[in-house]
Amino acid sequence: MYYNWINIAKGLGAVAVVLYHTWSFEPLSLVRMPLFFFLSGYLFKPAPEKEYFIRKSGHLLVPYLFFLAAIFAPFAISELIEKPYHSEWKYIRGALMGGNYLPMSIACAFWFPTCLFIAQQIYNHIYNRHRKQLIPILCLSLALAYANDAWCGELYLPWGANVALYALPLIWMGHMMRTHQGALDRITLRYGWLMVAGAAAAVAAAAIFPLKIDLKHNDYGIPLLSMACSVVGILGAISLTRVIERHLPHTSTALGIVGRASMLVMYLHMAIRTLVEDAGVKATSPLCIAAQIAIPVAVLLICDRFELTRRLMIGTAKPQTAGIFHTKTI
Repeated sequence: MYYNWINIAKGLGAVAVVLYHTWSFEPLSLVRMPLFFFLSGYLFKPAPEKEYFIRKSGHLLVPYLFFLAAIFAPFAISELIEKPYHSEWKYIRGALMGGNYLPMSIACAFWFPTCLFIAQQIYNHIYNRHRKQLIPILCLSLALAYANDAWCGELYLPWGANVALYALPLIWMGHMMRTHQGALDRITLRYGWLMVAGAAAAVAAAAIFPLKIDLKHNDYGIPLLSMACSVVGILGAISLTRVIERHLPHTSTALGIVGRASMLVMYLHMAIRTLVEDAGVKATSPLCIAAQIAIPVAVLLICDRFELTRRLMIGTAKPQTAGIFHTKTI
């Protein structure tokens, strides 16, 4: 069962991505991307590895390659024409290796879908074949992520693969919350306002102490403490979604739609921002920020009408906006 609070949480995450890239408000980093890994764990359903690989390739890699061609390639060609002294190899290497090797700001969020794909494949493999050793493997994964941060922070693997080391424990936490749904309900419903307050405290602490997390650049903050604050922030964000879902129906619907378009927001928002800035509008203006959210939503509503565009741009054959005003509440 897919509940609307998940879409609301994705919507909050998408808005946080846009705001972070507008003002670089570092405390948002505690929740911004970790939330998406956590939610992917919550939605995780184990499957045979070949089947899972094919399914997730269609869901994540097909849209990634589509937008790599549709967004990154035209901007790269335009930049090469304007700055012919730049090396073509930089852009070719970026397109092939992805992740942190993509050289342009318009592709700054393109590392996420490939990293998520890799992390999901690894988690599915571990869960299917080494479930009894899952906790030690996750501890080793987190230790390797911290070692990468401490001693070779400039080492970036293609497609952001090394970030998967940090993402695996987040996926596991989300999966455990789905497995123990009652615990998640108690935390986010019974103690919801306490978790929201805890999340606000974590964000405030991140504004004072070096707790920020920058997954793309292998910066995982203070070992364990930053992750703990991140988890509190995630649970606070989910608690907030439950409040919104129950008491603010119009806000719930709006954020739910943004949540369904969250991957489109990641792919498109920096390109939209660049074009709006070229038209003379400041990046920090409400118009520019609204455009970075509204245009991907409009693209979702249009491309969702045709199976081909759904497969290419959303990664699914199933319509995403059907019944959008009639989602189940728990």
